[in-house]
Amino acid sequence: MRHETPVQLKKQPLFTRRRFQFAGALLIGALLPFAVRGTILPGLFGEPASDNAMFGNVIAIAIALWMRLSIETYPGIRSAYVILPTALTGHGIVVVAFLLTRLPYDRLALGGGFILHVLWLYALYFVTQRTIQQRIAIVPFGEVSRLAEIGSMEWQPLARPRLEDTAGCHAIVADFAADLPDEWEAFLADAALAGRIVYQVKQLSESLTGRVELDHLSENSFGSLLPARGYFHLRRSAISWSRSCSCRSPCR
Repeated sequence: MRHETPVQLKKQPLFTRRRFQFAGALLIGALLPFAVRGTILPGLFGEPASDNAMFGNVIAIAIALWMRLSIETYPGIRSAYVILPTALTGHGIVVVAFLLTRLPYDRLALGGGFILHVLWLYALYFVTQRTIQQRIAIVPFGEVSRLAEIGSMEWQPLARPRLEDTAGCHAIVADFAADLPDEWEAFLADAALAGRIVYQVKQLSESLTGRVELDHLSENSFGSLLPARGYFHLRRSAISWSRSCSCRSPCR
């Protein structure tokens, strides 16, 4: 089954675009520490340590952005979790590179660039979460009724498996564990091939609410939900056996 090409999404605000976020991070996290440091101490302009710190911040910001694009797939709380680790990784790689190569660098500029970079990313995150309400299309099968209780998103239930019905939606959510009809499975496959984001309902709900749901409990290999109990029984038996051994030489 072949579906029509979806309509392009509506134009988003400037601060939600990756290019603007990257350019702002470069300006605040790399150029601003270099300019402030050079203004306070004019002799630092043109010094190798100051220049290396600026280029190091640029590389760290680029690495952090690349990692965020690779990891940050879900909206909500999960996207906030990757900000600090990716920034730490990017700037940490740069610091390690400076230590291994023994190149001169400005510590204050590197530290200030890291702090300003993190503050910029969190500011963008909070502004985006408060001002932008994303619209997500719902495949009406399975456990998708829980999504109606989440007010941070605009939900659009689908009545038919047509990609043109998802125009203006940022993503599609479905319950992959449900018994989907063949035409809806073909719809999800076509959506993925068209580059549309398709979420699993459980992971999306956990990311937006911050609450993890347990599907079921399963016993361990001992047939019990108390794995420490067998350990204490074995340790108690070993202690009692060692006390009952009266020989002075080490037991073999």
